[in-house]
Amino acid sequence: MKMVDALSGMFVAAAVMAAGCHGASSSGEAASLGSSAGPASSAPAAAPKAGSAQETKIDKLGLKADLPEMSQVTDGLSTGSVMVMGTAPVNIQVAKPDDPKTVDAAKKDASMFKPTDFKDAKLADGWSLTYENTGSMGTNYWLVVRREIGGKTYRCDTSVNSDDQRAAAMKICLSLRQ
Repeated sequence: MKMVDALSGMFVAAAVMAAGCHGASSSGEAASLGSSAGPASSAPAAAPKAGSAQETKIDKLGLKADLPEMSQVTDGLSTGSVMVMGTAPVNIQVAKPDDPKTVDAAKKDASMFKPTDFKDAKLADGWSLTYENTGSMGTNYWLVVRREIGGKTYRCDTSVNSDDQRAAAMKICLSLRQ
């Protein structure tokens, strides 16, 4: 049932995004998490150009990612995770022992949602899986990415209400690096 808890948390994040309550700053500043949530420094970052991505440190995980302007990194829904709020809510965390290690295992986990249109890809350092399902509020667009970065395994995932949001989340997941 841990998967159900994590996924229900993503639905909450998606609902917050849909309501426009993602808490991004008006200056286009992207926050970096250290020991507490909030900007890495009190000086605002230079505002990126419209539609551009900005390299952002995710101190809590020891990673960097290219995040769209107006994104904010906050504590995630589970211990040790972060949530990127902006174009799409994206959960990033060190993979847990019970997280799927293969695409086939991820497909099996997804089976409770009656998924359709599975698409998977082998990455140089892991794999990605996308699929859809239909719920009471329409189509849900799922993404699960598993990557090995700097000797650690990371999970990056989301469930959103459009393919464009999922594509934006995929860009974030693929941009993760040390």
